[in-house]
Amino acid sequence: MSKFYVTTAIVYPNAAPHLGFIYGLNGSMRDEELWPAGATKHWYAPSPMGGSVMSVLLPHLSDLRQLAEAIALDARFAQDKKDPQRVMRDLEVLVNLPEQLHRDSVFVVVDIVALGLREFALQAIQDVLMDENFKLSDADLQNLAHLLARPKLAADVMSFSGERIMIHDVIQRCYTDDGSGNGYLNLEGQRFLKAIGAASVKPSPDDHRLLTDAATSALTVAFSASRKDVQEKFDLMMDNAETNLRIPMRQARWEAYQQRTITERSVVNQLRRPVSSLFLYSLGTAQARAELYLGHRDGIVAAIALELYRRRHSAYPSSLDSLVPQYLPEVPADRITGEPVKYKLVDGKPLIYSVGADQDDDGGKPPRGKNSWISAANWLITKEGAKDGDWVLFPQLNKDD
Repeated sequence: MSKFYVTTAIVYPNAAPHLGFIYGLNGSMRDEELWPAGATKHWYAPSPMGGSVMSVLLPHLSDLRQLAEAIALDARFAQDKKDPQRVMRDLEVLVNLPEQLHRDSVFVVVDIVALGLREFALQAIQDVLMDENFKLSDADLQNLAHLLARPKLAADVMSFSGERIMIHDVIQRCYTDDGSGNGYLNLEGQRFLKAIGAASVKPSPDDHRLLTDAATSALTVAFSASRKDVQEKFDLMMDNAETNLRIPMRQARWEAYQQRTITERSVVNQLRRPVSSLFLYSLGTAQARAELYLGHRDGIVAAIALELYRRRHSAYPSSLDSLVPQYLPEVPADRITGEPVKYKLVDGKPLIYSVGADQDDDGGKPPRGKNSWISAANWLITKEGAKDGDWVLFPQLNKDD
């Protein structure tokens, strides 16, 4: 079990190789040292899912998010106090914590939370880079760049294997097994599917829609297919999804995945929590969420390289090409187009950006309106249908602006 030690300012995870949260009803959620008595009684309520994989509770995610927020605040406090050693320690924890969280889990919901923690790290590093009254050493900046540069593709920060395990577990619970990988849906299986919300309504032939939800499709198909047929169809869907994770989003082909996930809208609308919180998340959208992080990360790494160049040459370069290979192995690719990201100086400060969903260079000007970054960073619309404007990678604007 990974414990925490207290410094004069903040609580840090120790240097243990794993976070140490144990899943299950008798796992870490019953650890009184981590969870004070009475604070988690609602976790122990009886569940009709009977200990299935999809009923695994993940209460540590909220606490890790709060821990990351506290560490980010401490980094800001240390920055104001001109304490580079403490700032660097905080930043390293912020970068490594979500890496460890991803490595030790297989569930999309965990990786989505980890991506949020990764964003805390990027924002804290951006704050340091933009602070004219505070500087980290060249060695510290190089270390941060190396730490950030480890993930290359969405598959490096996200996994769909937990979703595959969940449905394999559901199939095992709901079907007989004839010893050859086949069988039929039994009465207990029908009751289980009804309990989790997948069998709460009758299918309507007039209400078919394309959804990017492999789990719901597999459960719906279960009423009319053999065990072998359900397993094979579901595995093909997940094979398509996992293949997409291993290539850039701009090259991914989610159409093949969608064609295997035809289901009934009414079934989805009737799904009850916690199934909806685990399954009703488009895997294509999950990959896009990972790409949002990777794009922002590319902007931060390029900004670090620009700062190191400026310190040595007393001026920023005229192009990012000047950073290769001493400060960058290569100019980061635009996550949307595949071309090199754009760079310019505005009032003497660097601006790094992607041309965005409309795929034309607007000089680093984002689309108009609140949350315009959502419009600019979108892989799921055509360039003709996209709003005019660019996706700013550094300095990333407040998402409410």
